[in-house]
Amino acid sequence: MLSSANIEKQKQFAYYDRTGKHLGDSHGKKPCDTLYHKAHYVVVNQEDMIKNCDSKTQIAEDLRQCEKDLLQTPVSDMAEILYLNRLIRALRQCLAA
Repeated sequence: MLSSANIEKQKQFAYYDRTGKHLGDSHGKKPCDTLYHKAHYVVVNQEDMIKNCDSKTQIAEDLRQCEKDLLQTPVSDMAEILYLNRLIRALRQCLAA
């Protein structure tokens, strides 16, 4: 049985290709090497992007598009709003890095 300290250290990694297609998930203290090397984007705990192979220009364009999509998303689609907000936050972090 896992202790609460071990559970807290576990992270969820999500891997995506260049087009945004989901390649898979892994859990642990570090990313799966195989999926990490195949992925264009890697996101930790659905919040922090730790790998992004796009140029700053492409990231800025993606950010503008996500912000536009967010403004056009109906309030009734809360799941999409939350998803876009997480994506916008991650893109802004990449631009700041």
